[in-house]
Amino acid sequence: MIAAIESNVPDLVTARTLIDDFQQMIRPKAVTKLDAWLEGAEANLVGSLANGVEKDSASVRNKSAVWTKSQGPDSEVIDRELVEAGASVHRISPALIDTTLAKNLSDETRQATLNKIPMSRMG
Repeated sequence: MIAAIESNVPDLVTARTLIDDFQQMIRPKAVTKLDAWLEGAEANLVGSLANGVEKDSASVRNKSAVWTKSQGPDSEVIDRELVEAGASVHRISPALIDTTLAKNLSDETRQATLNKIPMSRMG
């Protein structure tokens, strides 16, 4: 089924390849290939990712950018320590979204949750 979709939408194949290339470049921190990757990615379906990487390219080039995802109770503490050490941390984590349900939370619960969010605001 994937092959059938990809045969009809070749941009998806290119996007998947670009994402794979990005992961292969970032994991070993081989940032020498970043400019070529950005050039290829900006005009593709992954252009928004490329724009974000380009905006923070100084951190990526200096190998001080860290991509994390929330896993376990210590992840937030580790991320904060990285920020304090001067790293730019890109964190993927659940957040409090400004919805009707969130508006029904008590002020105390809402504030306690916001205190745990690095940007101190709802999404």
